[in-house]
Amino acid sequence: MSVFNENLHYFSASDLTTIHLQEDEMVAVMQVNHPLASSTVVSLEELLKDPYIRLDEGVIHEPLMIFKQYDFKPDTQYRVYDPYAIMSIK
Repeated sequence: MSVFNENLHYFSASDLTTIHLQEDEMVAVMQVNHPLASSTVVSLEELLKDPYIRLDEGVIHEPLMIFKQYDFKPDTQYRVYDPYAIMSIK
């Protein structure tokens, strides 16, 4: 298991006991006419070709952790705190 301290530094906590509670699917939100909209699977490389809207929903930002893991740098254009703000963009 890996956890974050208060400064969001990643560290290993192998001596902790963990219980898997749930698994969640990650999705990309895009306009209906976007070239990738009809795809069922999209790679990170494909997503990085477009501007990124960062959804801040708490302390841990899973997409940014994944981007960092693969040394990808998204072109973050906006930071929002409500997923409906992203879905309302036309």
